[in-house]
Amino acid sequence: MGKSGKRRGYRARSQREQAQDAARAAAAQAEAARLSFYKRLVGVLCAVLLVIALVFGAVSLARSCQGDIALSTPHYRVDTAMLAYYFYDYYHAELGEKGDAYAAAGLDPEKPLGEQIYKGETTWEAHFMAEVKASLRRMLVFAEVAYKEGVAPSYAEKCRQAADETVAALQIEAEENGQALADYLAAQYSNRVDEATVRRAEELSALAEARYAIFAAETYTEEERMALYATRPDDFKTGDVIAYSIKVDMAGLTGEAAIREAYQQAEARAQTLAAAGSEEAFCAAMAADLQAQNPGYTARTVARRVDEAYIYHIPAAATGLAEDWLNEPGRQAGDTAVLGATGDYTVVYCLNAPREVTYHRASARYILLPYAAYQTDALAREAADGLLTDFLAGAPSAKDFEALALQHTAAAGIALERVAYGDIEKPLCDWLTDEARGAGDTAVIAGVEGYYILYYTEKAPLPLWQELIADALREADYRVMLQESGLTVYENACTVPAL
Repeated sequence: MGKSGKRRGYRARSQREQAQDAARAAAAQAEAARLSFYKRLVGVLCAVLLVIALVFGAVSLARSCQGDIALSTPHYRVDTAMLAYYFYDYYHAELGEKGDAYAAAGLDPEKPLGEQIYKGETTWEAHFMAEVKASLRRMLVFAEVAYKEGVAPSYAEKCRQAADETVAALQIEAEENGQALADYLAAQYSNRVDEATVRRAEELSALAEARYAIFAAETYTEEERMALYATRPDDFKTGDVIAYSIKVDMAGLTGEAAIREAYQQAEARAQTLAAAGSEEAFCAAMAADLQAQNPGYTARTVARRVDEAYIYHIPAAATGLAEDWLNEPGRQAGDTAVLGATGDYTVVYCLNAPREVTYHRASARYILLPYAAYQTDALAREAADGLLTDFLAGAPSAKDFEALALQHTAAAGIALERVAYGDIEKPLCDWLTDEARGAGDTAVIAGVEGYYILYYTEKAPLPLWQELIADALREADYRVMLQESGLTVYENACTVPAL
């Protein structure tokens, strides 16, 4: 799978709920693959660089354009069809990754984005569009730099291959949903998007990604990092929170008594969660509430929703109900609160007050044995243990691990690169980010969709808080590069059609 895997495995939440077990297992593998390429480092100065990663998957030397132009530089363009593709690619990924957090902020995926207000100031469509256009402007800058340096033609074949991989992956998704590719693209990205649009967008992304990789390889000395840290230390401290939304559904409620009772029940549910004295108790109360409110949820669906409620690496400058609460002076791990207005609550639990995050990102390979491929979960665990035992019987290496994965049709060996909390399921992160972990370590970990056989490869050289500093320095270098290039990205006001 190519680097455009951000969209692989993500559907609208209602579609994922209705998918068959096998399709969900395949989606889980694809989700982990795309997380290998898209790690969102939070922080005011590095936020836009991360959004680059959301669309840098694979790119296009194509300069032909169909329809109106949304953004352009002298040699490259993003037409309105490409903009719709990028927009909904990002939106679906965000919804899949942080659905509960967005729900807590008031986003309803069933309603048009342009009709929902974001933070009382603008619409959700405008909010997402601003983030997407920020990344597209940078994408065009790196593509244009590659052109001016004369290296763009050397990436042409790589860009075409990246587009081929994306189209092939989309074709598989379409078949899993019982749709022709054209119909699937229209449903996921709007009727403006066809296969040719995907190829233009992915080829352009890949060209920019190739040039960005050179730029991102720049390293900084400890002296440079600490000099910046000394000027604004709070910018590189982040906190973690669990946020759970409880809303009163007014549909079918008639009369003041019924409405009052619904409000009282919602408040009682919120207070039950807030009374939890530990992370485990809070999650257990959250799971019980989810099951009670959604009787059709399976245990795995409940587990997935609980995992989605975790919000990691919140910077001091972040705003929102949970963010503002987390960043209040004196906040401590274990604090809880019920935020929001009557009938629309967000219950929060502080995992970690803002601090310097000292763990290192980790890389590994894994094999996923989905529960759906076995008659019982116990048989899946037995199969995972057996595979790991066979692997360890020889002289195990990362290459041997890949070979083992290829021997099993129900398993797929996938590389996890530079994993941080929030990128994959918490139990996997707990194991991977353990500072005692070393190259060659192995384990079998139970996840939402199946058992993961993990092979640890390496950890990042810097702890996460120092990576944030390096990203800030890289952001400053980008601004210098942009100024020296004299490049202007031209932009037209555009909207995207509703799905």
